[in-house]
Amino acid sequence: PFDEPAPGKPGGTNRFCGPGKTYHRRIENLEALTGVETIRCGSFLVLEELLATGAIGRSSRRHRWCPECYLAWDEAASWEPLIWKVDLLTTCPIHGCNLEFRCRQCHATQSSTAKYERRRRCRDCGTSLAGRGEVIDWPKHYGWAQRQLYELVRFCATPGQVPIRLSAYEVFVEGVARLSLDAVSMPTPVKAAVAHVRSKVTSSRVTLRTLINLCALQGLALVGSTLTVAFATGQKHLYFSAAITLLLKVFVLPYILHRLIRRLNVKWDIETLINIPTTMLVGILLVIFAFNLALPISQFSSSIARGTLGIALACVLLAFLMMITRSKAVPQVIGFLAMENGLFFAATSATYGMPMVVELGIALDVLVGAVILGVFLFQIREQFDSLDIYHLEKLRDE
Repeated sequence: PFDEPAPGKPGGTNRFCGPGKTYHRRIENLEALTGVETIRCGSFLVLEELLATGAIGRSSRRHRWCPECYLAWDEAASWEPLIWKVDLLTTCPIHGCNLEFRCRQCHATQSSTAKYERRRRCRDCGTSLAGRGEVIDWPKHYGWAQRQLYELVRFCATPGQVPIRLSAYEVFVEGVARLSLDAVSMPTPVKAAVAHVRSKVTSSRVTLRTLINLCALQGLALVGSTLTVAFATGQKHLYFSAAITLLLKVFVLPYILHRLIRRLNVKWDIETLINIPTTMLVGILLVIFAFNLALPISQFSSSIARGTLGIALACVLLAFLMMITRSKAVPQVIGFLAMENGLFFAATSATYGMPMVVELGIALDVLVGAVILGVFLFQIREQFDSLDIYHLEKLRDE
């Protein structure tokens, strides 16, 4: 239940031992098997939302070590601390010497996937990596950063800590950014680092507000296509369909969702189950599949918009992809609404729409469903203090 990932590949959404569905399950299984409830304190789980944005650093791809720690190594009681993997760290928190990543004899880098008992010797020349460490007199702001990193790791290792929300971190970054603009004596590298982190926090991830606005824009495009078909074919009931769609999917549902995320105090769509490039490739394949699947079906349609059936099917598949690749509940609700838009577009393209009674019933069902999902999201937040649907897997029949 807690197999190690393949060498050189991350086991979660990033390279830290912490966030991601895989690590949640792995740590919970370890705690259940051992009866120790503090195993999670050896990870960065409380920083899950921050690490998912890449805003506070990443793990080093190179194996790094403290030569002084290796010199005092005890086979029975010593271990390599996780903090060595954090690329922001430059010195050992115990001995104060620089972390090394090359052999002093042959200058070869070392593998981070080597067996534990072999890591203290060079993989190329066999020279011991233990020795006296080198101490460099770093600038004061470097020393301050190291101390803050130690405090951060100590925070993560303390049982009972409440996870840090991205919204709180965003407020902190904005405050530091304002201080950096006012502080004349602040070193230029520190100001550049603050600006870099601020840009990552504010623009590296899609906001839920943006997703809702895009869903409303999709509804507006659906209204335009329905009016076009109504004008070209003289089907007057399509004008009523367009009016219902405009009212429900462009105004009412986006308003409900905007109010919902304000009440839930969520802002970011921060975590996907697969990375963005892979999602893009899968999306391209789904679009190709949709057009090839719709091509023979559209031949049996007499609608003037039968050529858009492939687009409608592609919208449905992409919305479904969005639902299964998001771990948070709010983006999944938006994906559900986008899927319903695709189905309505398919009906308009192929058959000039559905009977008015059916359309009114579907519109009412979607509206009621959105209200029920809103209540459902509040219950998830109240029960688990998170909107991650992974927590629903903990529910079992008693």
